[in-house]
Amino acid sequence: MDSDGYVLFTLSHRLYVQGVRLALRERLTAIFGEDWWEKGVEYALQENQIKSLHSEMERHPHRERHHFIEAAHFGWIIVKHHNDGFADAFNDTIRTFKEIRHLINLRNEWAHIHDIPPVQAIQAADLMKGILASLHREEALEIERMSQEFVLDPESRNARDSIDYLDHQDNGLDTRDLAVSPLELWRQLQSYLVVEKSVELYNDEPDESDESDTLARVTIRVHNTALDSSDWPAVCFSSVVIHAEGAHSPRNLGQLEPGETREFQFSFPVKRLVDVEFQVSGTIDPVKLLEFRRPTPLPAEIISPLQREFGNRLESIGIKEFINTALEEIGAPDANMTLADIAIVRENIRLRANAEAEKRNALASLFEEFHLSRNSTLGSRIREIILALEDFGNKLLALDAAMGQTNLAVITEAVQNLRQIQLAVLRVEDTIRTMARND
Repeated sequence: MDSDGYVLFTLSHRLYVQGVRLALRERLTAIFGEDWWEKGVEYALQENQIKSLHSEMERHPHRERHHFIEAAHFGWIIVKHHNDGFADAFNDTIRTFKEIRHLINLRNEWAHIHDIPPVQAIQAADLMKGILASLHREEALEIERMSQEFVLDPESRNARDSIDYLDHQDNGLDTRDLAVSPLELWRQLQSYLVVEKSVELYNDEPDESDESDTLARVTIRVHNTALDSSDWPAVCFSSVVIHAEGAHSPRNLGQLEPGETREFQFSFPVKRLVDVEFQVSGTIDPVKLLEFRRPTPLPAEIISPLQREFGNRLESIGIKEFINTALEEIGAPDANMTLADIAIVRENIRLRANAEAEKRNALASLFEEFHLSRNSTLGSRIREIILALEDFGNKLLALDAAMGQTNLAVITEAVQNLRQIQLAVLRVEDTIRTMARND
């Protein structure tokens, strides 16, 4: 029987493949026009990949071409055409290729294993979301929403039905109604504490070649992956302690709220690694865990029209379209840009910087008209967009200054900053629209 982690990974992977395929077609078409398939796809692949591709195309002659691009092709295509079509999305091609390869390995490893640990499934979904976000695909938002719903309601049937999940039935008894055992609850709570570790070797005396002087810097990074939501128990660790048995006394990282990350570094002679054992322990705050709030919705006949009005007003402001257009006009940094090209881009940047203030004012008016509170969910989301837009405006000014310096590295960094804000605004606006249109 498929586990919840398997369901999340499978659905996320479908969105990932769909989104990257469309992004590749769009970007390669922008570079090569009608020859995007031959010059963009086939040119980037290995000979055996091309043969397999042609075989599939012969079997399905009426299928659109981008559907034949497999996940195993993504890395080759992106790396081959990085400078022309993907520099704005991925700074480090080696890292991107490794991430894509890692997802391929996970897909192969989990193809016949239907019991994927929830934490690993969420981590894989986050990786796919990150790649899609870099390509500015809205599938990233859908994966994020599924990840949140997965944690909020791991027994939700909606996701399972979409991949023909079997009913939880055993002789007529719905097994979803069975109480969770204390051991299962303990394992679930423990799984929220995710640990990463890295080891770096260094020498205090770089000129010395004596291996006995080599030191190890061990970084232990601890994440609380529990969801920060009023609809979910507050899994807060009142203390998180790293034990380095045989090397150091325990290190208390303090309280770790949902979504927070803390880390600590240990240093000692590298040979001592042979006799060092690391453990991470966490203590859950029982008071916060058991505290709950029960939503009390108002009558739908009164609230629904107001929600629709708010959603329509928000959509009419056009935050998403504004940012997408701004980034399209700016384009990707190009070492061959002439001074005339730079002048045109700088003019577009200044126009968008002025328009940003107008969008912010429109959101502020919407905030006032509906008497939103800074502490409410909807009010705080609107404020997040306003602050993100303000940051977007500041980044536009920074990009204008970078263009004036004609420094490609500085320009590339400034554009990357804009891309990050773009995803943040898209995510928040999408969240608000969903809230406003649901009863």
